Amino acid sequence: MSIENLFPIAGNNAIQNAAFAIEWQVELSSSELQSIHSAIESELKQDFPNQLPQHHQKISFVMDTNSPNKISPSVELGGFLYEKRSQYSTNPTRSISLSKQSLIVLINEYSRWDNVWADVNKYFSIILKQLKNAAIANIGLQYSDVFVWKDDPKQLRLQEVFKPNSKFLTPNVLLLNGLWHSHHGYIVESDKPIPNSRLDNVNVNLINDAGVLSIQITTSHRATLKNVIWSTNDQIMSLIDQVINSLHTENKLIMTELLSDELCKKIKLEVNNA
Repeated sequence: MSIENLFPIAGNNAIQNAAFAIEWQVELSSSELQSIHSAIESELKQDFPNQLPQHHQKISFVMDTNSPNKISPSVELGGFLYEKRSQYSTNPTRSISLSKQSLIVLINEYSRWDNVWADVNKYFSIILKQLKNAAIANIGLQYSDVFVWKDDPKQLRLQEVFKPNSKFLTPNVLLLNGLWHSHHGYIVESDKPIPNSRLDNVNVNLINDAGVLSIQITTSHRATLKNVIWSTNDQIMSLIDQVINSLHTENKLIMTELLSDELCKKIKLEVNNA
């Protein structure tokens, strides 16, 4: 087998998409969501021309002696979805989901870390400065990487794709002739950059789509903060920046310990190179 026949989905990198997440300690109310949207819609309009409210149906069971178990449905605002679409595709190239539980930015056109995080940092800043008294409890980062094998499936040698004895992959999968899925999840307690409990998940799949093999790798990191970050904190963006960058560094460490040296070189993945 030659590694030349294993192609990163994005050409110069294998990242199909990256998601950046912030979760609130206490849910935002519908009125808070509407207030935030009213303040940011014009500022986000150029980057996100498609802006859609998201409504949830709420069902309450009302105890009434005349009509037992009466159901009282209602619709309430659950959030807003902001999207940017390419003229060549119906799928969004990037999106922002603002909900009662979280703020998530999804990037489907990943280039390099510095460029992508600069944009996401800007979106976070625009939205977070409109929060009144809210607390951030969790900060997350997730990558989806895809490699497509463009040759006879029988010629794919996984021993040349993954690092021998990688602690993130059970050795059995390297000996299999069929499809497989590997999931490894664990929690790490850390004091850096601020005290947190980090949940890491490493999911690897070998997929067969009409005879074409692909390797899909999803790595996710969720830092649960020991002390919440209040929206009134003057250092809020600096603290988020530190946590997100630490998650990005951890992700690169995992990928370099998962993939073979040859494959890492192919996608220019180095610990000191974003």
